[in-house]
Amino acid sequence: YKKIQELDNFKELSSDIQNIEETIKGLKNYPSKYKDAYNELVEIFTDLNELYEYANYPKGSLLTYSSKTLDLYQNLSKKVKEFKIKYTLRLV
Repeated sequence: YKKIQELDNFKELSSDIQNIEETIKGLKNYPSKYKDAYNELVEIFTDLNELYEYANYPKGSLLTYSSKTLDLYQNLSKKVKEFKIKYTLRLV
């Protein structure tokens, strides 16, 4: 069996996480009217990174791992949907 870090999908995800982090760092000099949007993006990335790290370094029993993963995923999905509703129409 391959370790999860050796799987192609995981390598691609790891690269995507790094690219997102670099993109967010590049957004630091945003116009003041986008302060809330930037802060929410940072929150979304933090949650995404927590989910990624939890997949990369699982801990706990199967039951607690499954429950924690589901909670993280649902929280992340909710924040992404809220962000899209709040900002997609205004930023376009």
